[in-house]
Amino acid sequence: MSGLSLTQHSRNELPTICITTVKGMAMNLNDVRTWLEREHAGFSDIRRLAEQCREASARPSRESAAMLLLAERASAFCERYEEVALATEVVDQFLVRMRNDVHALSDALDQSGERFLGAINMLAAEAAKELAA
Repeated sequence: MSGLSLTQHSRNELPTICITTVKGMAMNLNDVRTWLEREHAGFSDIRRLAEQCREASARPSRESAAMLLLAERASAFCERYEEVALATEVVDQFLVRMRNDVHALSDALDQSGERFLGAINMLAAEAAKELAA
């Protein structure tokens, strides 16, 4: 995220333009949802998403557990298929599953804490099955 501000201290002074960059802005479920709107992504993109979700999970919030699960799922996918020739369709199917999970989490978060916890538990169960396969 970046910002632009224009400052003029006195009438005789030329304005100063300041560009600021805010680092460390943690992702949230809405950011992940937006990220997943892309049609295709590569392994480096998915790895970066996993890193960003993991960073976001370290911040105490209602979404921390969900962000950690999403990070682990993205990391596991990349590790499973690392150095393997993979059809684009396989990556696209993974992105569709992630998109569906994030939509379910976001919708549950909007409804109630109990539904959100249920959605997290369901995602954790699915992730455990995938890791065991």
